[in-house]
Amino acid sequence: MAEFDGKVAFVTGAGSGIGRGVALRLAREGADVCVSDMDLDAAHETSELIQNEGRKSLTVRANVASETQVREAIAACVSGLGRLDYIIKPTIFCSYVRVPKFILVIFNQFCMFCLLVFSGL
Repeated sequence: MAEFDGKVAFVTGAGSGIGRGVALRLAREGADVCVSDMDLDAAHETSELIQNEGRKSLTVRANVASETQVREAIAACVSGLGRLDYIIKPTIFCSYVRVPKFILVIFNQFCMFCLLVFSGL
């Protein structure tokens, strides 16, 4: 059994480079992936590669510097893939967070850190 079987991951910058590599690795490990990037053509290419791995994929356009775009992209992910378990933001400082009870995701203006607010923690 793969580590991410049945899980859904939201990956920013997944249209190319490290983001694409992370998204593909997650798919190979059993995750369905929401591919987020500002370049929709590149994001669609990544999404096709994920589907070729036998996983579901959804493409969304989002600038992580815009809280509104991030909220809309995450809502589309949950609506399209049915849930959200991980948010992964591969930057020079790669970070991921598991999302057990997700309320709100806020990305700061420098797009360096992802901050989650959890209920009861």
